[in-house]
Amino acid sequence: MSHAASDLITRAWHTALVHSGVRSVANRLRHGPDAPRPNTRITFTPSELTNRYHRAKNDNMRIGHWQTGQILDGDWDLATRPFRSSLKFQSCLKHFHDGTPWDQTRAMTYGFEKIASQGKYDACRTKADLVARYARLDDLWDKTKSAGALPAPLSETANARTGILVHIDRNGAPLFGNQGFHRLAIAQLADIPQITCVIGVVHPQAVSSGSFTTLLNR
Repeated sequence: MSHAASDLITRAWHTALVHSGVRSVANRLRHGPDAPRPNTRITFTPSELTNRYHRAKNDNMRIGHWQTGQILDGDWDLATRPFRSSLKFQSCLKHFHDGTPWDQTRAMTYGFEKIASQGKYDACRTKADLVARYARLDDLWDKTKSAGALPAPLSETANARTGILVHIDRNGAPLFGNQGFHRLAIAQLADIPQITCVIGVVHPQAVSSGSFTTLLNR
């Protein structure tokens, strides 16, 4: 079986667990009423999300939105990198704070390279698609600065597939899940007071210690 086919089956299995309610029921039976549930939203100050999951440090294991609510054991939460060192954050910093045109940022030039070599990047299949995507980020920046918050469909009412994804490490700390890069970058650079994120996976030590419950109830 190809890697792509295996990945598709894994996603479908996780999606079925979420949509059927089996994951929620199983978590509550094993870990009590405060156990993680899929698509749970938690509010953070943007600056709390300092690190992101870095799969290259974890045997390239992908952890995606389809795993929302999963209690995942292992050392995956130790595989991290600073969020602000990411190519996308640095490109947003240069554009929004320094005035560098998008086409002179590494995010866009890297995207052009990926489209040329792989035919797709960030759901964009042509250079024109990517240029339009970054133009929409300018509009998002203006709206966020004006309102002091991200638009609700991208934050408060989002689900695991559409929201800013956050995993919870063994200490109960948030770990950015590599979904919603530009939104998180804009939230940090625009200095908005809070963002609503959607839970990805949760380390079992955070559940057993009660730190996940503390995070939910703060």
